[in-house]
Amino acid sequence: SHYENLPDGWCVCSFKDVFNITMGSSPEGVTLNYENDGIEFHQGKINFTDKYLASSNICTNVPTKFGAAFSILLCVRAPVGVVNITERTICIGRGLCALLPKQNIDLMYAFYAMQTYQNIFEAKATGTTFKAINGGTIRDEIFLLPPYLEQIRIREKLDEIWSRIDSISAEL
Repeated sequence: SHYENLPDGWCVCSFKDVFNITMGSSPEGVTLNYENDGIEFHQGKINFTDKYLASSNICTNVPTKFGAAFSILLCVRAPVGVVNITERTICIGRGLCALLPKQNIDLMYAFYAMQTYQNIFEAKATGTTFKAINGGTIRDEIFLLPPYLEQIRIREKLDEIWSRIDSISAEL
């Protein structure tokens, strides 16, 4: 019911309306190597930083699923809901999902918004050995979308706040 009170121009969408969604699929283990042969492979959050994906020393010459450059990577297995941005095309395994923002969706706005979904996805995760979410859960999740210029305004304000926090942290 609180969605009825959205500001003018905002809309209630689902993730499938906002993102091109690619669920990961791990290549055969024999195709993985540490010799920089093929495309960089990522299975989970091991190379996540605060914002941008760090390089992996694991590659595959038989990739299965790709996370496109400038996609948001979402952990779909424990820990569920953690996000990062890839600035390059990579191969993604079963532990990740790539969310490529569609036209008129600001990448950084979407990244900041995605950070608020960790608890939601954790609550929806199922499994006994380890918790996970599936493609249907992701595709059907609600995403509140402001107009493009409002996305930019929100992103710029968040960038300013994070910059201040970084400055304060550096002084401590």
